[in-house]
Amino acid sequence: MSAATQSAGGGGGLRAALGRAVGVDKRSLALLRVCLGALSVWDLCARARDLQAHYGQLGVWPLVHAVDTLSENTFSLHFANGSPLFQTILFVIHALIALCFLVGCRTRVACVLLWACTTSLQNRNLLLLDFGDDLLRVTLFWCMFLPMGARYSIDHFWSSQHSGAVVAATTSSSSSSSSSSSSSSKVHTSPHSERSQDPDVECSVPSAALLVQIALMFWTAAALKTEPEWMDGSAIYYAFSIDQMATRVTYLCLHYPTFLSMLTWLLPKVEVLCPLLFFLPISSGWLRTCAVAVLSFFSCFWGLTIASGYNFWVVFCVVLVALPPWFWNRVIMHLSTQSRVGLRIVYLKHTGAARILPWYHYFFLHPQVSLSSKSVAEAEADARAEGGIPELIYPKVTFSVTDCYGSTWFEENAAAVLLYESPLLWPLGLPLGLGCFKPFAILFVCCSTVVHCFLPGDRRSHTDRLPEHRRRRSDSPPKQRRAHLPGRKSIRKGYWAIQCFCALLLLYIVYWNVCDIRGQPLSPRLEMIGATFRIDQSWSGVPPYVVKDDGWFVIPGRLRNGKEVDVFRDGRSVTFEKPAMVSQMYPNHRWRRYMMNLWLAIHEDKRLHYGRYLCREWNLFKRNRQTTDDEYNLQSFSIIYMREDTLPNYEVKGPEKVVIWQHTC
Repeated sequence: MSAATQSAGGGGGLRAALGRAVGVDKRSLALLRVCLGALSVWDLCARARDLQAHYGQLGVWPLVHAVDTLSENTFSLHFANGSPLFQTILFVIHALIALCFLVGCRTRVACVLLWACTTSLQNRNLLLLDFGDDLLRVTLFWCMFLPMGARYSIDHFWSSQHSGAVVAATTSSSSSSSSSSSSSSKVHTSPHSERSQDPDVECSVPSAALLVQIALMFWTAAALKTEPEWMDGSAIYYAFSIDQMATRVTYLCLHYPTFLSMLTWLLPKVEVLCPLLFFLPISSGWLRTCAVAVLSFFSCFWGLTIASGYNFWVVFCVVLVALPPWFWNRVIMHLSTQSRVGLRIVYLKHTGAARILPWYHYFFLHPQVSLSSKSVAEAEADARAEGGIPELIYPKVTFSVTDCYGSTWFEENAAAVLLYESPLLWPLGLPLGLGCFKPFAILFVCCSTVVHCFLPGDRRSHTDRLPEHRRRRSDSPPKQRRAHLPGRKSIRKGYWAIQCFCALLLLYIVYWNVCDIRGQPLSPRLEMIGATFRIDQSWSGVPPYVVKDDGWFVIPGRLRNGKEVDVFRDGRSVTFEKPAMVSQMYPNHRWRRYMMNLWLAIHEDKRLHYGRYLCREWNLFKRNRQTTDDEYNLQSFSIIYMREDTLPNYEVKGPEKVVIWQHTC
């Protein structure tokens, strides 16, 4: 543990207390970055299935009407064109930005662009949104002001390699006489070693804002649980009785009413007390870890019992950012086995191994693993000094691995050892004991060849290809090029400006949630701030919530030949009987959220566009039938909601037919 971490974890003083209360570990930020990038890609893949229906001009919400419903300060690139090609291009760009953010390539820029793309996508069709979309959007907003690429990222790897190369060049120029007579190998500056030079804890206004934002979500959701069902212990029973969002695990839990009553009593307490443990100024990392574990457990449980797409998994990933240094130090301590720490890797310069091994060492090996490089001449000189043959012979043997017991492995055997001793990829190295080395050799050679084509190699060989005047400037120390960088005063002014800006927005979201709890509307000017930065949020829809009017949809349509079919079920025969699993009637969660919003009276004006969409899908695109005969064209249909109210004590009431829309094509 670094000295800065120790001071942040157990030192005295106001700064140490602030670090424990509102600080965020940079390794937790890295974990959050990976999770948010993966969730963004997952969400895009799920949305892409209904690209034309949800975002196209001929979908359920045409561009003209979507633009009219938004405020003047909101934006969306998806309003520029409604063609499937243009929407596909935007989706691909969005996915590439999410991947860049996931791996930490140009992290700050990627985070800003990912927030802009996510906001643009969500503004296109508001009827598809859920509480997880709000949480993802506001979390990305606060991440723009945090060092998301400070650990386990490509940016941190390259900055560490660059600083190590500059230090090595300065050292070699100052001791050129001694280095000319020495043939020792160059030991690379590991990116992990830089973690001892700067603190592991980020303590700033944005870090406090991120933690407060997470806590506000739970506190607001708990404060809005004011129905009498939360007092008599039946709230979870009503929440699990929503057939449109029920899973098989939900129906299993309904057989245990005592468990549901205990869960109803426990949930508001957990939502209030666990976020409070995030802000303890005392040195109690295990309490904060327990709070994260409890909230993560509940998020996983709700994700299994409530069919809500990726929403609860967003909550699960966002809560992980509160993991303290106490947790990460014990994880590293557990992974610091003798076999993992005692590895020594040596490779030849200007080879494929020289390109891929530093990356593999940074992302997949223990930080204390020794990594060094040799040129061919240095390897031959070492062999002559020891009176033997060189171990590394180009091009047959380009790297070797020595374990803690003194055994040296080469090429495919070394690749298997590196896989087996990796804390993340160790299952791939299990065939090591079976002698199956050939697949690993082929995999490593292929990766080395591909990476050799795209990644820059040794810094010296790269600068040798530059002109003389550019080579001198590239090899010069940073002090000689400081004139090209902004001054310290301007940097400090920008830093404090960002802190003040985040502090004002933090007060704004606190006031927003307080007004939401009181049921007090904000003034139009204040609402304009939230709409501009898209930090407007509503946690009243965070499940589980009490809803007693449940049901399912039946859309009987009449064809030109007089036949009656169910348009909602791809042309099957019309039946009003309750399906075995109502939640499986919808293709995905986005359609479920859209149809549940369509049932609400406030969205009555959206039913016309959905009716036009059904007519186009059936008559124009002919996707739901196998014939081209005009006699099978859809003429008219009715949208019927089979309302089934949930009664107390497992009582059953027959469904009621409610016609919410009639349409003629």
